[in-house]
Amino acid sequence: MLRSSTLRVQVPPSQIVYLKFLLEGYDHLALPVVVDGKKAEIKLLIHPTELEILVSLIKEEFPSAIILRDDEDGCSGSI
Repeated sequence: MLRSSTLRVQVPPSQIVYLKFLLEGYDHLALPVVVDGKKAEIKLLIHPTELEILVSLIKEEFPSAIILRDDEDGCSGSI
């Protein structure tokens, strides 16, 4: 069974739409789900082999972003 990895990210609220467009431009690298619009917390569903690419992209485009693994994967903590 194929499982997706999940990643929780907080970006500046004004950048939520930009993140969605960016992921779309990268051939739908991840599926974003906004968990809390006011805090701009986003849950990203992604294929496990693409996780490093996604983290690198977020760090490059959103230097102030807070990136956390999701507890559903049994992993938590900053990346």
